[in-house]
Amino acid sequence: MDIPCERIDLSNGMWVDIYAMVTRGMRKKFRNAATTGAVGRLHINGDTDLSDENAVKTLLLANLAAFDLEAVDDSYLLHGIKAWSWPDPVTLEIIDAMPAITIAKVLERMQVLYAEVPQEQQKKDTGTSLQLT
Repeated sequence: MDIPCERIDLSNGMWVDIYAMVTRGMRKKFRNAATTGAVGRLHINGDTDLSDENAVKTLLLANLAAFDLEAVDDSYLLHGIKAWSWPDPVTLEIIDAMPAITIAKVLERMQVLYAEVPQEQQKKDTGTSLQLT
């Protein structure tokens, strides 16, 4: 399956290609990143069905402090970047060594594309000057 991508142009001719849509597998990785470090800190009722998207959202809202939002950002970057203009492979070690302003620009777009928000809101947020690749 060929997933559409967007190119984010950075300074000095550098660029990052990100996936412009989320696959089911990516969504699982994003959710797993959010909950992995929080399992011991959550107040989970035994009746909570974690396979139910609405139940997970309710759990998230009730336990915001327990979730590792940096892990979510890391997951977006690691699984959402298809390619970039640097010769290095896409790894968290390389991403963490990059200037914060560079990563912030990439994450800003990923958060719009990958966040679990109603589709009506996503349609409003997609009007950008980024080019599809």
